[in-house]
Order: sequence, then C-alpha cells, then structure tokens
Amino acid sequence: MTSAYIGIDVGTSGCKAVLVDAGGSVRATAREPYEPFRGTDGEVTQNPADWLAAAGSCLRSLATSAREYDLTIEAIAATAPAHAVVLLDKDSQPIAPAILPYDTRSAAVAERMSEAYGSAFFERTFVRLGPSWTAPQLMWLRHSSPDGWSRMHTVLMTKDFLSFALTGGRSTDASDAAGTALYDQRAGCWAEDICSEVGLRVDQLPAIRAATDVVGGVNQEWAARTGLSAGTPVVVGATDTACELLSLNIVEPGGGLVKIATTGTVVALLDQPRPDPRVLTYPYLAGRWYTLAATNTAAAAYRWLQEAVCCGGSDFLSATYAEMDEIASAVPPGSSGVLFLPFLTGERSPYWDGELRAAFLGLSAGHRRPHLCRSVLEGVAFSLRDCRDLLAGLGIVVQRPYFTGGGVASLLWRRILASILATNGELAAPHGPSLGAALLAAEGVAGAMPVVERETQTVEPDPAWTAVYDRIYPSYCDAAKSLADISHALVRSASTTGIRGVG
Repeated sequence: MTSAYIGIDVGTSGCKAVLVDAGGSVRATAREPYEPFRGTDGEVTQNPADWLAAAGSCLRSLATSAREYDLTIEAIAATAPAHAVVLLDKDSQPIAPAILPYDTRSAAVAERMSEAYGSAFFERTFVRLGPSWTAPQLMWLRHSSPDGWSRMHTVLMTKDFLSFALTGGRSTDASDAAGTALYDQRAGCWAEDICSEVGLRVDQLPAIRAATDVVGGVNQEWAARTGLSAGTPVVVGATDTACELLSLNIVEPGGGLVKIATTGTVVALLDQPRPDPRVLTYPYLAGRWYTLAATNTAAAAYRWLQEAVCCGGSDFLSATYAEMDEIASAVPPGSSGVLFLPFLTGERSPYWDGELRAAFLGLSAGHRRPHLCRSVLEGVAFSLRDCRDLLAGLGIVVQRPYFTGGGVASLLWRRILASILATNGELAAPHGPSLGAALLAAEGVAGAMPVVERETQTVEPDPAWTAVYDRIYPSYCDAAKSLADISHALVRSASTTGIRGVG
C-alpha cells in the first residue's frame, strides 16, 4: 500500500481537507461549509461544535477514499486562521462561542491595554494591540462574562482544539502562539507576565512545539467516528498562512502571495523579522518569518452583497462566481462612478480601526445591481492595494505574487486585482492551507515532504483598466480616511439600541 497524508483546514467559512500520497499527488478532497454568527454590535463568533462536526465529515470522507485507492494514512495535520481560541472547562467542553479576529467588541479593552503596556509590549510580542488579538478578547470576556470565565480551565487555538479532540494532546506551534499577543517572540515562549495580566496561567495554554512534532495518536472515539485507524499520528501543524506559503513552495525570502479569502492578505516571506506596528509578523519554518498586511473583509463582502443587498431571489443568492462575473462585467472598470469601501467588520491594515464601517459612494438613480457587484470586487482589490503599498513603504516588496483564496475562482476578480495592483499574478494548482498541512504531516512522520507538481498560469493586468484604477485609487484612500469620524459616531449610536444580528 502507498503512504498518504491528510491536511485539514478549519477555516472561517468551512472545513477543507486533502489527501496527498507520498508521490505528491492529491488523491481526494473534502469540504463542509458553515457560517459564523455576525451581530450588529461587532460580534463575530463561531460554534466550536461546528468545527468538529465538519472536520469529522471531512476526515470520514478521506478515510473512505484512502481505502478505495489502497492508501495508508500515515499522519494528519490541522491548520486554521490565527487569532481565534476556544475556552474549555474542566470537562473539556467549550464554555462560549469562539471569538473570531473580526469581532470588534474588545476594541476599548485593547486600547486601554495598549496605553497601559506601552512600546515595551510591542518590542516583545511584535503586536500592536487591537480587537483582533486574543489577549484583549480574553480580557473583555473575563469582565463581560465572569461566570463563564470562572469555569475556564484550558485555552486552545482553533487547529489545536481539533488536534486535542483527536488525540487528547495539548500543543501548538510558534506561528499560532504569535497570534495571541501572549507570546514573547524574542524569547520564543509564552509571556508569563502578560498571561497573568489577562488572568491566565501558562499551564492553561498549550505547549509550544515545532510544527512537525507529533501531538499524539487518533483516539478510539474519533477512529470510530471517521474510519481512521486508532493511533494514526497527528502532527502539530501551523497557521493557515504558513501552510499556504508551504503549499506553494514559498520557502525563500522575496516570495509571497495576495489572498482573497473570507479576509484578504498580502504576505511576504523574510529571512528575519521586520516588526512594525502597522503590519503583522509571525515566525515561519526553518528560521524564516512572514510579514503580512491584512484587510478584514474580502470574499465575505461578496457573500454579504448576495445576502443583504442584491436580494434577487434564490437564484441570485446561490449564484456562482461565474454567474456573478457575468452580472458585474456588464459595467466598465470604475463601476460608472460607484466606489465601495469594504469595512464591514472594521479594518486592520493600514487603518487599524475596529469601528471603521463600509460604504457605497457615488450612487445615483441610474446605478443598478451590476454596478454594486463590480464595485465590491474593485473595493476589495483597492483594499489589497492599500495593504501592498503599506508593505512597499516599509521596503518589503513581493514581485509576481501568487493569487490565492476562493475569490480568485472569479475570472473577473483576479483580472481586476492584477489591474489594480498593476502586476502579474501567478495561479497554481494544487495549493491551499490544507495541502501545506498535509506536507507538514508527511515531514513529521517521514522526515521529508512529498514533491508536489503544480500547474501554474499568469494573470496579467489590463493596461486600460489600470489607468482607470490609478485615477480612482486616491479617492479610495481619501474616502477611507474620511469615513472614520462618521463611522465612530454611527457605531456609538448603534450600541445604544442593544440590537443584535439576526443570523
């Protein structure tokens, strides 16, 4: 029988898993969708039980595929976005929904913590505190839900929660630890004093190990649940960004990617940390580091458009990217004067404002659905250019980046992205965090990663579109800065109503 490895990505909008054989071929994939809860008060949370249910379904599907192909699953590794944790009681049950990085309810707490800790905090953690970080989220939860906090026994990051369910082992890696703002990046360990300030003991956090270390073996419960062999090794894994870089074989400084997923990121691989309060800095593999600038809302804006704005019936709500492309392609670049600011859940780079809010500007009575559709695609791409330009201003340049994430399935969107960035982008298949996790699983038990053959293609900018977007981009930047005061006033007004989201 041929050896094979599973990588599983516990994402924000769904769980994705891949089965890779020792020759580097993807033999099967699986996906189970779910959605976070979004409240009008800034809440963005997820039920950890949804993660486990989706992961169980994906693993069961791949275990079946492995038997059909006469493959032996040698190891599993999980990955997930950083900055989301699960709080467990003494019986290992979640005591509250997991707070996602886009949740803004801890904004005031983060501001107070940042003022109290000063620059010394950044020098140790490489973190500019904001509501997307675990430390202020936990501090907020501690004071807003003291009864729940009193039952808290263990804190685990998303991927490590799945590994704990599979094995009973509590481990994480440095990339995920860095996303908590509880980790001393210079010392390479949990910062005991910061943990104490938040109200945690270090022993309530997982041990920090190498991404390729083995956490433990699949227990009997999950073996019965999925069809995996009991004792199958589970490897620690890393964040979704680290695993995505690995899936594209980006291992040398200068490489990077631009991603349109639920959120959007521009990522650059470095040979040493370049911490700056305006960007995010994480440890990678083999002594490397990656720096990224992140926008809170990317593909999520498209989904929001379908559900909240373009209520054209069930056919429109289930429209594929190709169908949406056809609608948006009916109008020219620039959307006939409509500009979308994609700050539906606040914004990270470069504004770092959890209370910044989205807007359509330039609307007239003559604008229709196609203008809104195209302006959303363009607004997200402008936001990613804002991120790219921030990195460039720090001397961090990514040439010919890979374009990744579910959003690049849209032919129009990736063409808009290339034109707004005025650069060639590369597409590669296969790729993705789950593939990178599978490679870590192989490294963990076999000592080497399979060599994956990738098909690539180049996305070229349209010079005529670039000229239009270059004229519009300064207006985007001016509008983003001008929105702050209005957004803050509206957020304060909304907070007095006590209204929550409806699903």
